[in-house]
Amino acid sequence: MTGDATPDKDPTPEELRREIEHTREELGRTVEELAARTDVRARAQDKAHEAAEQVSRTTARVGRRLREKVPQPVQDSADRASHRVRDTAARAGHLVQDRTPEPIRARTDRGLRIAQRHRGALLAGTAAVGGTVAVGGAVLLARRRAGGHR
Repeated sequence: MTGDATPDKDPTPEELRREIEHTREELGRTVEELAARTDVRARAQDKAHEAAEQVSRTTARVGRRLREKVPQPVQDSADRASHRVRDTAARAGHLVQDRTPEPIRARTDRGLRIAQRHRGALLAGTAAVGGTVAVGGAVLLARRRAGGHR
């Protein structure tokens, strides 16, 4: 008990109510603390979001540096290739969609919804791949200019 009652006499109903209320408050705080510690999914999502943001910032920084170093004709060529790839992928996507059975489309739709929920991580990964391609293009161009033709 809280110590309000003397050891020789029984607690009053008011003392019991106060003790119950105090115990409920303590229990509520304890449950909240435990819930916060055991919410692994939320903690993992927070960490993933932080990592995706860091990757995005780093990728953007690297992309800016690469654009500064890659000659404009190479950038223009990469842009044109990117547009051609997008157009071809869109046409292929329409063709596949028209010829894909309904059960397969349903599963694909589910995957798409999952990807949309985790868009940040996907964009960061895509940007990282794009940066890698740009670096590779710059290296190839430098080798060609140096006469290496590798």
